[in-house]
Amino acid sequence: MKKSDRYNTSHLIEDQYEPASQGRVARMLAALMALQAGLPPLDLREISGKGKEEYIKAVQAGWKKYLRLLSVGL
Repeated sequence: MKKSDRYNTSHLIEDQYEPASQGRVARMLAALMALQAGLPPLDLREISGKGKEEYIKAVQAGWKKYLRLLSVGL
């Protein structure tokens, strides 16, 4: 590493907006919002098995409610 590159942080910004990192950014923001709301820290470990099925169903249910709100203009 060149001495001039030691404090170059431009890659940090680029990494945050790279499509492959969007999941990480979303999880970080969700965790921050939960803490700001006074909720306990989120468990962001990998979801598998029955937990994964329940998670997908919950996301789909939330999405359906969101689409319903959009259809009435809220």
